[in-house]
Parts: sequence; structure tokens; C-alpha cells
Amino acid sequence: VGNGYRIDPQPASDGEYTSEVHDCKFLTTWGNLSWMGTGSIAVATRTGNTALPDNTWSEWSAPLKVSPNKVTSPHARFIQVRARLERASDPVLESISLYSQVQNQKPEVPSITLGEKPKPPAEKPKRDTDEKSDTSDEPEKKPEETKLKLASPIKKVSWRADSKDGDTLVYRLFFRAEGDDAWVPVPLDKPLKKTDYSWDTESVADGWYRIKVVASDEESNVAGDALTDEKISDPVKVDNRRPDVVNLTFNNNTLTGSARDNLSLIRYLEYSVDGGEWKFFGPKDGVFDDREEAFEVKLDPLKPGPHTIAVRATDEEGNIGVEKISVRLK
Repeated sequence: VGNGYRIDPQPASDGEYTSEVHDCKFLTTWGNLSWMGTGSIAVATRTGNTALPDNTWSEWSAPLKVSPNKVTSPHARFIQVRARLERASDPVLESISLYSQVQNQKPEVPSITLGEKPKPPAEKPKRDTDEKSDTSDEPEKKPEETKLKLASPIKKVSWRADSKDGDTLVYRLFFRAEGDDAWVPVPLDKPLKKTDYSWDTESVADGWYRIKVVASDEESNVAGDALTDEKISDPVKVDNRRPDVVNLTFNNNTLTGSARDNLSLIRYLEYSVDGGEWKFFGPKDGVFDDREEAFEVKLDPLKPGPHTIAVRATDEEGNIGVEKISVRLK
């Protein structure tokens, strides 16, 4: 048993097209709504801040009958469009376009890192099951076995920055001495686009400083709409001055004196006789724990005649200071 249907050659009743809900991601200002087509077409909009239309959404707006025309629905994150076509006009709807401006989102600078960026930990080699994995009994390295990295006036600064709306970000840097109120701009030819910088502190007085990174989305927004965020670092020490070796004397094969630094701890002492190899020695109290360390070290017996004895002091930043004394033994 089958059914047959006859289709009369006549236009359908009035038509209606309702779009899917469009997510603009953030609060949005609506511009013009335009469409292309023929016949009698009326377009309305409604907006809200939930993914599915509910009672918090606006009502459908008054129908727009002339293209283009300004959307009158409230600012919101989501929008839906409805077009109604009157049968009598033999309408055809080809396309609908909506113009809008998403509210600019403030960039974020969540963190600043001073020094080299941390490297991911290397995978430890597997050990045989009968091999001890506990290294707690391994002796600590002596100071003379661990040379300090030589000082450099370059301070590595890196930071993380995010833009929720995908804007291009640029960065400016400032520094301020602890205790001061004024931020000094780091000289840049133009704002940075990368998220790291090598700060040359050679012309900066020794002391403790903080770095401020300011992120701006000015390249993606018209003048007046750009937003910024900033982050201030923990204190960083700038110490480019060499330690001083003072009061250097030599009597009875004993070398005495002091090494001192204005800002950093003395961490390494060495002496050399007549341009020979440098030999490590410790401070008088046996511990490198101060910015001034007195020393008293007995040298191997020297042959009669003139000699030059040099003492080299290294601070914890890797700055090296050298002082020499000339002696003549009978």
C-alpha cells in the first residue's frame, strides 16, 4: 500500500531563518547588520551572556527592514540573528553580515625571571638494581674544587605574558634602586616584542634593584583603547666592582692581609709567587661568610732574593680583585 502526494506549483508560506548562536568570546559592541537578497526581508537580533538563549537574554529587537542598519540589541558576548521573508514579495536571502567590536582585554604579565631561564631537568640514567642510589654519603665539594663563574654586567631578564583576546603585545622595561621612588626606563630603540632582555648594568651604580616589565596591546588597538599590565621583579643585585685586597704584608714566610667587597661576600682566595700557579687558601676564621675576610697563610720557604707575591680575591658575583707585594729575602 502506498501514498501519493500532489505538489501544487505555488509559493510556500512566509519563510524564517534563525542563525546559530554566535560566540564573540568577550563583551561586544554591535555595529551595522547588512544583508544581500531580494524581496521583503526583515532581520532582528537578540543577545545574551549564556551559550544557550534563556530568560537572561534580551527580547528580539524590532525588525530591521533596510540594509545596512544599526543593531539595537544590548552589548553582550553572544548574539543570534533571525530573518523573516514575506511570501508575497518572492524573497531571496543570499547572505547576512554583522559588524562588531570586541571589548579589549587587558594583557597579563604573571611572572618575571631574573637570570638564565631554568632548563628542564635531564633524565637520570637508569641504575642497576644492585647499585646504590643514595648519594647522601658523597662528600661535599670543597671551595677550591668549585670555581665561581666570572662576573658579567649583563643581567638576564625574562617574563611570561598573556593576551586573552590574541592581541600582539609589546614590552617596555624600567629599573629602580631599592629605596628610590622613581622608575628609570631601560634605553630601548623601540618597544620589545620578545619576552626576554639582556640588561647591561655596566653604567649602573652597585646596589639592589627591581625590574618592572610593562606589557601593552597598543599595536592591536586604536589610540586610547590600548590596555597595559605590569609586573615588578624581586630584588636583583648589581655588583660590578672588584673586591679590594688591603694591608698585604709578608713576614717569616707568612702572608697576611684582608679582602673586602662593598656589596658581596668574599668566596675565594688565591695566592701566586713570582707569576706561578694560583693556589687556593682560606680566610683566617676558616669560613667564607662575610664581605671582609682577614687571612693569614704560611707559604713554602722562598729562596733568597727578590720575589713578587700576588693575592687574588673573588666575590660571590665572580668579580676578581688582585693586589701584589714585592719582597726581598736575604
